Formats: sequence, structure tokens, C-alpha cells
Amino acid sequence: MTYREQAFAERCYCDEPATCACAACHRPRCGAHIAGRGLCHRCAEAVQIELDGGSPRRLAASGATGVATTLAGLLAHVPMTGVVVAVGAAVAVFVTTRPLQRWRAIRQLGPRLAASVGEVKPVVDYDAPTFPAASRNAYTRVP
Repeated sequence: MTYREQAFAERCYCDEPATCACAACHRPRCGAHIAGRGLCHRCAEAVQIELDGGSPRRLAASGATGVATTLAGLLAHVPMTGVVVAVGAAVAVFVTTRPLQRWRAIRQLGPRLAASVGEVKPVVDYDAPTFPAASRNAYTRVP
């Protein structure tokens, strides 16, 4: 019996042939298990958790850009033009920062997600109460 080489097809964890690899963890995934933007569902969830924690930085950066542009306009003795340009610059920074944050999160989380197994655990906020506080009148009876 002669040996024949068989074509090797990478498989997704659901045992379907892989159509592409995840952009973050580089694991083979089928079309059903690739979420938007080329990430598997696990990596997309991890990136979203990472981005939700850094949203104030985005607003602060756009605000600082607006203030700096306004001050530069005032120093250049073009106050109204400086304000209009500052609003435009602040909006532009706010809009363009999100894709940059996503790209940075994918680049940083990729090796960690490739080395780990299982579902992504959400960030635990230890300052939040474990159970909702019961009202003081919950156990009192009104006659």
C-alpha cells in the first residue's frame, strides 16, 4: 500500500473547516465563529471589555485637544477661528481614537488570548456591592 499525502485542513473547535484565522489569537475559525472585524467571539469579547474600561481616556484626550487648540487660537489673536477649529479638532480626536484603541487592545491582548483556554472572565468591580441593597422598609408591616 502506497502512502498518499492528504491535504491538511485546519479545523475550528466545532470541527468545521476553518475559513480564516482570528486576527488576535490566530486560531483557526470557521465562518460561523468569526465575529465582526476578523475576531473570534472570545477575542471580540475580550477587546470589548478592555475598551469599556478605557473610555474616559478618549473623552479626556479630545477635551485636552479642544482646549489646547482654543488657547493656540487665542495666542495667535484669531479667537473665533480658534474656537471653531478647536471644536472640529476635538470631534476628530474623539472619533479617530476608538479605532486606535481597538488596534492597540488587539495587539496587546493577542498573545495572552492565544496562550489561554476557555471563556474570558469579565473584570470584577470589587467596589460594587454584591447584592442590591434592600430598602429599610422592606420588612416592616404597615397596619
